[in-house]
Amino acid sequence: MAPEVARSEPYNLTADVYSFGLLLWQVCSMDLPYDGMNRQDHSELVVYGNERPPLDSSWSTPLRILMKRAWEPDPSVRPSMDSIYKILKREICSLRDGDETGLEHNTRRSTFVLNRDSVANNKDASDLGKEHPRSRGIRRSAPGDKNLASDNPLGSSRHMVAA
Repeated sequence: MAPEVARSEPYNLTADVYSFGLLLWQVCSMDLPYDGMNRQDHSELVVYGNERPPLDSSWSTPLRILMKRAWEPDPSVRPSMDSIYKILKREICSLRDGDETGLEHNTRRSTFVLNRDSVANNKDASDLGKEHPRSRGIRRSAPGDKNLASDNPLGSSRHMVAA
């Protein structure tokens, strides 16, 4: 957990970058960060201090720099996940003598879109558009949907489903 999250301060996606840096350290070291540290010491040294796990000198310089940058106390200077992807891709390619096979970056939507021909696994088409009893009439919007910024806290009316 990023220190700003633990301190109940405002945070953004860079908190995930911090967490990813810790996870990357854990994978590389095959150890638990702060193992054996009690809650009070963790709070003082990590959350309110700048203690971070030790970086192994046998790890590549780009990997050590990446982890160090991911743990920056100032969230605004942490790398983006796109930058992290590019660094890790270069590291993997160098270990594979330049082979990039399987390392393509694919952007995916987190919402499921039905194929018109499948009509929900051939269920009765009249059920499409009906509200699920627990959905309270709200559909999730895709990231970047212009209607998320509307004054209506539920989004625009096109996100509502008629019962």
